[in-house]
Amino acid sequence: MINATIYKDNKNLSYGYTVEGHANYDMYGKDIVCAAVSALVQTVLVTLDEICRITYKVVQNRGFVEVIVFNEDIALKEVQALFKALEIGIEAIEDEYPEYVKLEIINKTP
Repeated sequence: MINATIYKDNKNLSYGYTVEGHANYDMYGKDIVCAAVSALVQTVLVTLDEICRITYKVVQNRGFVEVIVFNEDIALKEVQALFKALEIGIEAIEDEYPEYVKLEIINKTP
């Protein structure tokens, strides 16, 4: 199962996400659920870098990614739009494949 977590601060602003695991919907290389989630996660990560040009922390390993945006950039509308798009995208995949993807929103101070 893929477990995705989006972190929000006390102002309900998203500042990071963690995605870990594998869907195991199909064989490696043919898993459309993993591919869909991976595409969303990587698109947000690359866009934070190439379009927003902000500072953030990223930890990536096989089957795991964590991205945390630093305080001064959390409120940027571009950052919030990207995180909202990630949330909506993962929710849509979770709705279609609930046994393979779980999304959790956690409110905590960064």
